[in-house]
Formats: sequence, C-alpha cells, structure tokens
Amino acid sequence: MAGQLSGSASDLQIAAEDLVGLLERSSGTLGQVARRLEEEFAERFADAGVNPLSIIKRIKRLERELPELKEQCQALISTKQELTDSARALLRANRDQLQQLIAKSGAPAHDDGAVADAFGSAMGGWDAQMRRARDCGAAGGLEYSAQGLNLALARSNLQ
Repeated sequence: MAGQLSGSASDLQIAAEDLVGLLERSSGTLGQVARRLEEEFAERFADAGVNPLSIIKRIKRLERELPELKEQCQALISTKQELTDSARALLRANRDQLQQLIAKSGAPAHDDGAVADAFGSAMGGWDAQMRRARDCGAAGGLEYSAQGLNLALARSNLQ
C-alpha cells in the first residue's frame, strides 16, 4: 500500500511538472502572438495615425489608475477643506487678538478693513458657490456633504 502511495505521488509530481511546462510554453506562445498582433496593428494603422490596440491599452491603463486617482483627489479636496477651515479660524482668532492687544495698549486702531474685506470676499465667494450647489442639489432631491460639495465645485471649476 505504501508503494502505491509513493508511486501515485511521483505520478502526480510528473503530471504537475508537465502541466507547469505546458503552461510556460503556452505563455510564451501567447506572448509571441501578442507581439505579432501588435506589429500587424502598427503596420495596418500606420497610415491612419491611430492604432486601436494602443488606444485599448491606454484605456485599460487608465481604468487601472482611475480609482487611485479618484482617492487621491478626494483626499486632496478633504485636506483643502480642512486647511481652509483652519486658516479661516486662525485668521479670525489672530485678528480678534490683535484688536484686543491694540485696545489694551492704547495704540491708535489700525484699519485692517481692506484686508478683512478681501478675505471675507474670497471666503464669501466660495461659500456662495457652496450654497448654490447645495440648493441645486436639494432642488433635485439630493443632499451633499461639505466634502461632496467641494468635490463637485472643484470638478466644475476644472471643466
């Protein structure tokens, strides 16, 4: 019985090695066929200037890269929103603290209205876009988060 098992094991090993060899030869053959097809496409479509095989390869590569790019964009937009929010809070706190220091020191008040107005205008413009996007979404029965709105606004500004 032990002899049968060792004989079966060696037969299985030989069969597995044969299968691996066959797969390796098949892989080589497929590689040759792929190269030949690429050459034929390049020759056939050289005059047209557009090689459909190249286009298909580019589309496949883009399909692989698109999810990663989407994640990176979402992370970037999220970080941008966090930076905008923290910059807004920090600038307001600094302005308030500066006004308190000026008042305590008895120094003449510094008119920073132009700077505050410019900052308020920039933030107001972005907030107005956010409100319009939120209102448009609500009218269509959609509800957006701040991150979703930022993403939509960034897309519309890029187009």
